[in-house]
Amino acid sequence: QEAAKKVRVVHITTLGSTASCFLLEHFRRLRAAGFDVSLVCRDDKESRHCARTTGVSLIPVRIKQEIAPLFDLISLFRLWRVFRRLRPEIVDAHMSKPAVVSMLA
Repeated sequence: QEAAKKVRVVHITTLGSTASCFLLEHFRRLRAAGFDVSLVCRDDKESRHCARTTGVSLIPVRIKQEIAPLFDLISLFRLWRVFRRLRPEIVDAHMSKPAVVSMLA
């Protein structure tokens, strides 16, 4: 019998500290329930710690908090490529800027 496909969940935030402070337990519970969880965030100390301690995949995409049209367009394209590759069933964006960019992607 074929193994059941895990539901893929992608969480997006601008700062690793957000993931490290608020999402650690959430990631642990999702993984324990059998979800395939990825964190899309800038590659910093906090995001690496969060991924390492919870077992989620870290996908580095930098999204600036301030308005930066050219940089935002680059982030949008990078996020679109991540979505095309992963094909997540659930996308959860934390903070307003990642939410807007992820909805457009």
